[in-house]
Amino acid sequence: MAEHLGCGDTAALLRARAAVLRLQIDNPELSREPVAVESLAAWERRALAELSPARREALLRLESSERQALLLKQQGLSKREISERLGLSHDTVAVITRCVSTPRTAGKPRATGRRANSKFTQVADELREDIKAMRPGDRLPRRKDLMERFGVGSRTIDNAWAVLRGEGLIEANGLYGYTVARSQDDMEQVA
Repeated sequence: MAEHLGCGDTAALLRARAAVLRLQIDNPELSREPVAVESLAAWERRALAELSPARREALLRLESSERQALLLKQQGLSKREISERLGLSHDTVAVITRCVSTPRTAGKPRATGRRANSKFTQVADELREDIKAMRPGDRLPRRKDLMERFGVGSRTIDNAWAVLRGEGLIEANGLYGYTVARSQDDMEQVA
């Protein structure tokens, strides 16, 4: 097989394993019977609950190490972290995570690609509420004041401001920070 693929024995074995895994995920009916959800660890059950029924069915038919690696990848862990947590070789984890796209949650895709409940998102939500009570041209509090108020770092404040700038709610005011760019009526139309 290695000669046919034009690579070494180890690489050929990894490629074959990736092809089989891809086939199993795309065609769950060709795989073994699914494991009972009740027999899985609590973190696996929670992670599987976030998936679409079709993807959940496909993952339940995989070997436990493959299923766990894909679920951990979905949760944002790196290959190194997955390898350490599951006790798998780096090559095995690389094959599992590379041969298939990471299973996505069944919910609405995020427009920003960032976590929905991150600190800067929470800060942006609070500032959005503050902006509703302000008029166009009013200055937002300084970075230092916001850092103290929310107990976060300057990067978190900058990221929150970037979100609000992207929505067109605030605009830079030279060296003086940010000002409100939209009125309450404009904000209601955006929402």
